[in-house]
Parts: sequence; structure tokens; C-alpha cells
Amino acid sequence: MNARRFHSGLLALTLACGLAGCQADYAADITNRTSQPVFVQMATRAHGLGEKPVIAANKRLGPGDRVFIGPVRASDRAGSVFLSIDSLPNNVQPYSTDLLPGVTFFETMQGDDGVVRVQIKP
Repeated sequence: MNARRFHSGLLALTLACGLAGCQADYAADITNRTSQPVFVQMATRAHGLGEKPVIAANKRLGPGDRVFIGPVRASDRAGSVFLSIDSLPNNVQPYSTDLLPGVTFFETMQGDDGVVRVQIKP
């Protein structure tokens, strides 16, 4: 009997999330190990991939700075929140990645060619 109630409750929760759209919190912890400032933007898409992005948060990090950006509450669908990291001047596309719910840790480094590289830390 208890197992039946548990499964009924789980089914109701799943349906509620599917109909109402479950939410999740997204954040990033970024360390700038370059000799120049970097600019970070967190953007959301209302219903995931394919939607027009809206800037939810942005920060500037000086050389050696570490910053926490977020949290941003958004849909838990894939592609709902993405992070962009850029420097000026920049001859290549800014680094951009979709975020998973929770906190993701990043470290920026500068290659010998001057290009900013981003590494996700475990």
C-alpha cells in the first residue's frame, strides 16, 4: 500500500513538473588567471534551446580575481542557461557553454598566442 502511494506521488510530481515547468538554480565560480580583464555574462532562455537569450547577470574580473556569478533561476531544460567569457581585444569567438543546474567552476588562462582559454574545474 505504501509503495502504491509513493509511486502515485512520484507520478503526480513528474506530471506537475512537466506541465508547470520545473525550475533550477544556476551559478558559476570563475577564477581569472590571465594578465588582462575578462568579462562574464550569464544568459537565460525561457524554454531552452531555440529561444532568444536574455542577459541575467554579468561581471568583470581583473587579473587574479575570483568571482561568483548567479544564482539565476531558470527552467531545468537543457540549454536554458549559458555562460559566455570574453576579453578585449579578442580575435576569436568568446568562450560559451551551457550550464548544468548547480554551481560550475571555471578557470581562465592565457595561451602564448594571447587567446584566453577556459577550463572547467572538477
